Amino acid sequence: MSEVLKQPTTAGAATRSDEAPTAVTAVAGGKTATLRRTVSAADTARAYGDVFPEAAATPFVLGLAEVACHEAIASELAPGEITVGVRAVVEHFAPTPIGWTLTATATEVARNGRRRTHRVVVSDEGGECAVIEHERAVVRASSLAERMRERSAIEGSR
Repeated sequence: MSEVLKQPTTAGAATRSDEAPTAVTAVAGGKTATLRRTVSAADTARAYGDVFPEAAATPFVLGLAEVACHEAIASELAPGEITVGVRAVVEHFAPTPIGWTLTATATEVARNGRRRTHRVVVSDEGGECAVIEHERAVVRASSLAERMRERSAIEGSR
């Protein structure tokens, strides 16, 4: 089970997600959120194949980071808006064994229109184990659902 710990923002008043600045805006003291999860066998690289270690898989670590990034800015989303991942740079440099707890702390560092960039530090009982730069876009859930229906129709016609 995941646990979300939201931190208060120190960045001043939140901007509406439909405002579109013309350039990237650095966010000093940006919004943060922390998410914790204990690693299970299903979360490990071994779940992808027997040749891989029983340690937290990089996709699992990234997924934890993605949710923490969303949680950091969720309070400023308008009704019907969600965030989706659009870019990630992952440095996963230490293994986390089953039973240990991963903690992902996401801090918003920049915004460009509907895009939000975060720096995520992931740690476990042994210390820091990953650093991720992750960008999310604010979108209307209904627009995403429509796009998915359109793509599914294309696949169905093949």
